[in-house]
Amino acid sequence: MKKLSYVLLIVLPLQIFSQNITEVVNTALEYNSQLKAASTLTQSAEMEKIAEQRSHLPSISLKANYVHNTDVPEFNIPIPGFNQTVTLNPHDIYETGIHLDYVVFSGFAQSQAAKVKAFEHSIAAVNEDQEMKEIAFKTVQAYRNGQLMKLSLDILDDTRRRNVVQMNKVRALLENGMALRLDTLSLSLNRTMIEQQIIESHSVLENWFQVLEMLSGQKVSLAETEEINTKPQFNTYAVEEQSFLKNIHFKQQQMSALSSIEKAAYYPKVWLNASFNYGKPGPDIIANEWDTYGKWMVGLQWEIWNGWSTASSVQAKDLNVQALQFSEKAMEDKLKLDYDNAVRSFKALQKQLVVAEKAVKVAREKMKIVEISTEKGQLTASDFNEANLELSQAELREKQILIKLNLQATEIDYLSGKPVNMWRF
Repeated sequence: MKKLSYVLLIVLPLQIFSQNITEVVNTALEYNSQLKAASTLTQSAEMEKIAEQRSHLPSISLKANYVHNTDVPEFNIPIPGFNQTVTLNPHDIYETGIHLDYVVFSGFAQSQAAKVKAFEHSIAAVNEDQEMKEIAFKTVQAYRNGQLMKLSLDILDDTRRRNVVQMNKVRALLENGMALRLDTLSLSLNRTMIEQQIIESHSVLENWFQVLEMLSGQKVSLAETEEINTKPQFNTYAVEEQSFLKNIHFKQQQMSALSSIEKAAYYPKVWLNASFNYGKPGPDIIANEWDTYGKWMVGLQWEIWNGWSTASSVQAKDLNVQALQFSEKAMEDKLKLDYDNAVRSFKALQKQLVVAEKAVKVAREKMKIVEISTEKGQLTASDFNEANLELSQAELREKQILIKLNLQATEIDYLSGKPVNMWRF
């Protein structure tokens, strides 16, 4: 009973802290620093979009100034018996006021500038979505490779166990003169090779654990290997969900808006300025007293000729739009090709898995026969080592293909364009 309690104390913590692949991916999407950076850039782009929209509203400001004139125009009023000197502008001018400025018309440059910032925000959001897919896929890669290493260690442990069992049998036969010293040496040499593989696999497993920790921001414990799906599913191709194509499409629209901003130079610009002031002198410079007064002004500017600079800039933007259209078509073809290639690889792996499962059955059957024959002295330790190695390699190959099959399904999900929450782990 005490022994059973001891075993339970070891096993239960592993079950409590074990994380399946969905949990690890969700953790990475929540804590990954790269993804947080992309999210922050999206928020920044949104604030810039809002700032641009608000910059088109009228602006109100409070202004105050003081001006001292060292010389001012004066003239004398001749009066018989008395000369009166009149100052046309005071030496000291004080003014405070509330000012309103508003651009009435800018050739549609303001509305197009707002579109540019809106498209920048859309591009940042698409980049964040793509970064999310990248992090999720890298996390799945690391998780699956970690699972493969754990499976490899289990298989290598079984291989070593068979070696140890056979070694004990051969030693017993050796004592009775029914085996050779060479047989024990052969088994010992084989065990050292197995142990080297185990050491290497442990090292690789630690590397994948560190990759998972880097991606998720936390320490990860892999779930039991039974969760590996033998018949994984994947999503169909969705061209409308492709982040790369969305990115190029928004860049096209952004470039068109920039072209429209350049074209705004063909139109006049009209602005309005109004203010309510309190200053000295007020409207009456002769009285030179503190008073309130208002001002308003309408301005117009129209560039007649600038050496065809605007036309060249517009043409450059339009050519950039055409280049992005060509890039979009090339990217669309590439993404579809990558998806189709991944599906073909998946189907090939399915067929390979069937063959690998058969190979494991054959290798296990051969192992049983060799074990019996070796005990009877009909086969040597070299025959046993060969059969043991073949079984180990067959089992490893089967697990490698199974892991690749699941990873390939995730890669197809990634290439399909579908969001991470629709992937089938």
